[in-house]
Amino acid sequence: MITSFFPSDFQDFSKPLRLLPTTEVQDYSGTSLEKILSLFRKDGSRTLYKVKIQTSSIYGSGLSDINAGVLLCIIDENGDSILQRIPTSSMKDHPSTSEESIVSETLHFQRGSVDEFTFEGPKLGKVVAIWVSLESGHWRLGGVSLTVICICETPTEDTNEKESRYSGFCHDFDVEDILLGEGSDISMSRDIK
Repeated sequence: MITSFFPSDFQDFSKPLRLLPTTEVQDYSGTSLEKILSLFRKDGSRTLYKVKIQTSSIYGSGLSDINAGVLLCIIDENGDSILQRIPTSSMKDHPSTSEESIVSETLHFQRGSVDEFTFEGPKLGKVVAIWVSLESGHWRLGGVSLTVICICETPTEDTNEKESRYSGFCHDFDVEDILLGEGSDISMSRDIK
């Protein structure tokens, strides 16, 4: 049971009971949902999680330790949870007109930025809580949005081929300038009602 590791962080919020595996986080900022869904594995047991994280616009809000990561924990009604580390920087491969591609590094969680990340994980039950924290340093969170997309494959009546149907939901968390990390004794936890 993991709850003993987070006694003060979760206070009266939902507590994770089991951690489930996920894929590595991918930076899909500015990519259409159709493109993201085309990369999604279609075995019916996986779910696509897309998280949009906004950093506050207040001076000094950017993540102070560029080697640290942001930790995101999604918890369902049964205590099943996904813990994902989101790195501060990511490398992007941009196609160019020449034979070589251009690789650029993006630094996330900077003052006023909105960063989007996508990863696959197991299908959870009803999501009841989200938790955001840091590995080190400090950072001021401005907002979080979580989109969960599940795929269901059903046989068609005519050909017995499987037809893919997507279902999903989105939770927007309005938070204003929550200071996380060093100099603060809190992490951002929100129960979903």
